[in-house]
Amino acid sequence: MANKESGFTFVEIVLVLAIVSILTAIIIPLGDHWIQKKTEADAIQSLILEIQSVQSYALANNAYAWIYFDNNGKEYISSATAGKRLSKKVFPEGISLSSDSPLKSVGFTGNGNISSPGTLTLKMPSGLVQLRFQFQRGRVIVGE
Repeated sequence: MANKESGFTFVEIVLVLAIVSILTAIIIPLGDHWIQKKTEADAIQSLILEIQSVQSYALANNAYAWIYFDNNGKEYISSATAGKRLSKKVFPEGISLSSDSPLKSVGFTGNGNISSPGTLTLKMPSGLVQLRFQFQRGRVIVGE
């Protein structure tokens, strides 16, 4: 009886591993860039939602409420009158309030109007992002 062996040769396996390694080397940097962009977008969206939540709290309770930044701008804290802390959140690694930001806090009066319009500047790994606050109901405009 003839003994027929089947399988892959060493050269074929090395060739497949080389192709997989090359594809991995190309895909990983693209994935890292996508993850960084997504993290930055999520951080901005989370901050905007928190600002809107504070505005809603001020309006619902007819009380002054605000967000301020702590720990060198790496976290933001929501508070209301009488020292009531609403929440505390931390930015992802590498994201913080820029030291050059014209606004250092965002506050709302009891009728929901923003107390000090202006621009909040965030420092991201990909660059600076500005959140602009307009008069009255605190409309937020995101710009880069």
